[in-house]
Amino acid sequence: MLMITITYFQATIASTQQPSTFLLNGSDANLIRSFLLYLSISGILIAFTLEDLAKKSSALNVANALFKGIIELIPIPMIVVNVRLQRESGQHKTADFVNHSFTQITGYDLEDFINQKKWWQQAYPDSLYRAQIETVWNANLRNPVDFSKPVEPIESWMTCKNGQKRYVQWSAIFVQDNYVMYANDLTDIQTQATSLKIAASLYQAIGDAVAITNINNCIVAVNPSFQMNTGYLEAEVLNIGITAILHEDPTNLIFLDMWKELDSMGRWEGQVSLQIKDGTQLTKYLSVYATHNEHSEDDQRIWLFSNITRHKKTRAIIHQQANYDALTGLPNRRLMNERLERAITKADESKTGFALIYVDIDNFKDVNDTQGHDVGDQVLVAVSKIFTENVRSSDTVARLGGDEFTLIINSIKDRESIELILNNIFQKFEMPILVEHSTHHVSLSAGIALYPADANNSRGMLMRADQAMYAAKSEGKDGHHFFNRSLQDRADKKVSILSDLRRGIKEHEFELLYQPIVNLTTGKIYKAEALIRWKLPDGSIRLPGDFLPIAEESGVIVQIGEWVFNSVVNMLSRLKHTDPDFSIAINISPVQFHSRLDFSKRWAEQVQAAGLRQGTLCLEITERLMLKINPIVHKRIQTLQLAGIEFSVDDFGTGYSSLAMLQQMKFNYIKMDKIFIDPVVSPNSDLELVKAVLAMAKGLNLETVAEGVETV
Repeated sequence: MLMITITYFQATIASTQQPSTFLLNGSDANLIRSFLLYLSISGILIAFTLEDLAKKSSALNVANALFKGIIELIPIPMIVVNVRLQRESGQHKTADFVNHSFTQITGYDLEDFINQKKWWQQAYPDSLYRAQIETVWNANLRNPVDFSKPVEPIESWMTCKNGQKRYVQWSAIFVQDNYVMYANDLTDIQTQATSLKIAASLYQAIGDAVAITNINNCIVAVNPSFQMNTGYLEAEVLNIGITAILHEDPTNLIFLDMWKELDSMGRWEGQVSLQIKDGTQLTKYLSVYATHNEHSEDDQRIWLFSNITRHKKTRAIIHQQANYDALTGLPNRRLMNERLERAITKADESKTGFALIYVDIDNFKDVNDTQGHDVGDQVLVAVSKIFTENVRSSDTVARLGGDEFTLIINSIKDRESIELILNNIFQKFEMPILVEHSTHHVSLSAGIALYPADANNSRGMLMRADQAMYAAKSEGKDGHHFFNRSLQDRADKKVSILSDLRRGIKEHEFELLYQPIVNLTTGKIYKAEALIRWKLPDGSIRLPGDFLPIAEESGVIVQIGEWVFNSVVNMLSRLKHTDPDFSIAINISPVQFHSRLDFSKRWAEQVQAAGLRQGTLCLEITERLMLKINPIVHKRIQTLQLAGIEFSVDDFGTGYSSLAMLQQMKFNYIKMDKIFIDPVVSPNSDLELVKAVLAMAKGLNLETVAEGVETV
């Protein structure tokens, strides 16, 4: 525009001079000059207008930034909605700005409001509740009474982005082309209000008399039960001291203890006399509890007056449930421990001793499995009755759980005294127990620990008696065993070996040796038995008898068995190229078959994947497993047999061999135990026994392997 103005003035000056480019006739020159003047004036006006608009826009942007900056810093959740942007974009309630406080409390940021419908569904997942809240909110926005005043607030439970529920009060205020939604988080207030309503309902409905006092013990409120129990109306006792209705001597030690404990502990319980309006006195059980303010200072005290008889009954029920076995009525483990501690204290004071007897019913699981738990429970009740009838009233019989009992026999002089008591109890169990018109023969295994000879604390006594009980079981059950130091040494050794076992598995300290099995017809080695050895870090070798029983008892045998199986399969995989018919046998523990983890399918797949021929792998099981073959074990054996794995019964003839089971399970071998083979070379050997076993095996189509053949 400036250039046009300069051109206009130049043209005006030039038109008066000769010669001139702009020398035209008068009308044309005036027309050009007028046009240029019009352009100049219009351009200048437009420039000033645009500059003014730019200044206003810049000021508006600064104001908007300042506005949003202020909202960002306000510690109240806020959302800014641009009304003009809504109209231009055609969208409905699009958020333009969300402050930090809103995001911090609800988890939602500006990106979550791009799809407004999706936000409503996330914040209010219940469709009916969402429709109700959205309808009321939209109506409040459309019909504000005064745009200078906030929109009528609405309260609702809102779901935050993390799924947490918060109770929020929503409102909004219009600011020119924007309206600002803001929220008050009332979650804590709502929760407290709900709790107060519940407390008030309980306070009004509770059957016991309740009085509330301030810190000076003046009554500020009483419930209907208080008025009914005492005869006093609330107006008659307000602002009077609680001591006015407590008929107690102020010098009474119990009364003084109450105030002392209330001041120090904030609570007290005890028996008091309550003086009612007609002058009579009632004995009540009083429980006083202090409430606290935000500074953790006593604020009010709640006085609960309970019926003494009902309170005693309730206490008795709680005591019974906490300390006595529900089935037998005997002291439970908790009360037994308490009495055991008391027995130790009494023995220390009187310089005497006592005995702790740990008793377990032999094979009790069989009763539950065959007769049912109802019958088992009745047997337990009958057993507990025999125990209590055959000890003194000063002694304790307790049920620890299941079929385990303990007897605390106080003030004993020597072992003979315990022997007499135990022999008397065991004699009672020689007679069958009658339950539901059927008789049950019950036997016991008992372990005895003596105080202070065997242990000097309750934990030690229980552990020693338990060890002695297991020793009685290992000796054939139906008997008793006194604790001795060798039992503890054995237990310590067992713990040590178990710890070493776990290390040995981790450090790969085990190795396999292969004992040859010779075919006596051909004289060739055609089979072998894998025998595990444990090579300790010091180079010494530990034989299976030293660690396998502990491995079985602890369950570690499952891991060892897996390693043995994998090692033998690898060996057979190498041998199949040079001697494909060679067979290796491995021992498998009953614990593995009864484990909750089913290994049979996995082992079968491994054998097939290795390409092993039928009969090249044989699993040796003991007669002990044959006695406990259940449907699960049977199915696992069948799975392995289908994969071409053969089975052998180890140590045949030393246990309770089931010929029917041998035939049913379609086993392949029996192994005659070494005890039958060793005497064969002696002059007085009973060859007929060996011949009988061979004949039986032949009749059942079984091969026989003889253990312990070491000479020509």
